Amino acid sequence: MQGIKSRLRHRPARGGPASRSGRGFAGCRADLPLDPAPHLNLASALLALARPSEAVDAARRARRRAPKLPQAHYMLGLAQLAAGRLDQAAAAFSDCLRLAPGFAAAWVNLGIVRYRKSDIEGAKNAMRRALARQRDRA
Repeated sequence: MQGIKSRLRHRPARGGPASRSGRGFAGCRADLPLDPAPHLNLASALLALARPSEAVDAARRARRRAPKLPQAHYMLGLAQLAAGRLDQAAAAFSDCLRLAPGFAAAWVNLGIVRYRKSDIEGAKNAMRRALARQRDRA
């Protein structure tokens, strides 16, 4: 953090304040981690505000930053489901479950997607798996 603070201090330079500020900003961007958490939080907030298309974009950014993070795929599935994109939601929940087979909430939402697609047996199967995962945790 000290490195960022020192780069943000405005110091006039021979090249002019604008060139120095530009270098400071570029240095700050280099110091920031590729953390998916802000994008996941933004997607969650956008879903709460009933803005699913924007939530999909935020969740995609999170997934790009952490493709092996089950929560990124799960959030994308929730956003796709809220946007009414059932096939994409099912794919995102399936990706989440490939990474974390015990993610009960992903099984529940996959069941919801299957139910909305009129796949009643598939929905029942997903819900049974969710219940089994919850029993394992108890």
